[in-house]
Amino acid sequence: MAEEEVIVRERPALGWRIAKWVAIAIAAVLVFAVLLAFSINTGPGRAFLARQIAAYQTQSGISVHIRRIDGSIYERMELVGLSVNDTKGAFLTADHVTLDWRPFAYLHKKLDVRALLSPEVRLLRNAALKPVPPEPNAPILPDLDIAIGQIKVDRLVIEPPVTGKRHLLSLGGSADIAEGRARIDARVQAVRAPGIAGGDVMVVKLDAVPDKNRLLIDATVDAPVGGVVDSYAKLGKPLALTIKAHVPDFQVRFAPVGRDPDQRNYIVSNARLRQEGFEARRGLDEGIEELLKGYRMAPMEA
Repeated sequence: MAEEEVIVRERPALGWRIAKWVAIAIAAVLVFAVLLAFSINTGPGRAFLARQIAAYQTQSGISVHIRRIDGSIYERMELVGLSVNDTKGAFLTADHVTLDWRPFAYLHKKLDVRALLSPEVRLLRNAALKPVPPEPNAPILPDLDIAIGQIKVDRLVIEPPVTGKRHLLSLGGSADIAEGRARIDARVQAVRAPGIAGGDVMVVKLDAVPDKNRLLIDATVDAPVGGVVDSYAKLGKPLALTIKAHVPDFQVRFAPVGRDPDQRNYIVSNARLRQEGFEARRGLDEGIEELLKGYRMAPMEA
């Protein structure tokens, strides 16, 4: 009787088989993620993204609509036919907006925008928003770092339904909000021309840490009668905040140093003061100079 040959094959341990299939599953997910990342950066993928953006609406009723997205959604992209809508439709439009950003920074709780540029933005009217219940415990600054290297709008057209007049502004600036601190630089200039109310110039540097009650402001504002600021505030007089021109080291600080025992509310306005017969005879620059004279004469503690 011939001897039978028996071949015994040892099966891999159960743990190794599980590890193998887990590795295969992870690799498949990574491949799918890479394919998805590349596919969404194509024409059909960008169109899908634009539809998803339009489908989202904030609690106050704001939504953003984009006709077409060109370029790379992971770096520099061009938004064509952008409109910001409220409960009544579009109230802000821009034919072309350039957005240069790094979306993956969001994984580290940071919004990283290198540049946000547009040749022209039109504000058609004031926004009509849904009422939103206040959140008294909400933080003043978002729990997200925000870095905007450059904001630039060559022409910001404000249509008459906003203030009753037509305005044409240019604006630029930058913002850095991180670790509870906000640093903002902004420059706005309004053109004055036939049929256009303007002439305003505003340059602001702000450094704020709300949790520490710290606010540093360096501002220069020149707002003539009939300009943008006057059309909003209805002052009827020019406004000029030029403190830094008189005091180069001037800083504004707010701190919880006490509370006024008189908590009654008083409504004071320029119009009401004029109705009572009061009229300013000195401009802001003269007032600052008078205050500086008193400051220099006051005895200083060692």
